[in-house]
Amino acid sequence: MSWLDERIRQAEARIASDKKQLDRLDAQGLYTGRACRELAVTAKYLHILKVRRQVLKETSSAGS
Repeated sequence: MSWLDERIRQAEARIASDKKQLDRLDAQGLYTGRACRELAVTAKYLHILKVRRQVLKETSSAGS
């Protein structure tokens, strides 16, 4: 597993954890603005990693 795949796996795990925490906070009626922002930042990071992985795949296959 490459470092990029590992980072993607970690980000996906973080998103799943953040979603569970957000659901718990929401069920308790607590303000969830910060948790929403943290989830959005992690999701953006995951998107960037996936785009980077796709670009690397495309450039490595184009070089072959």
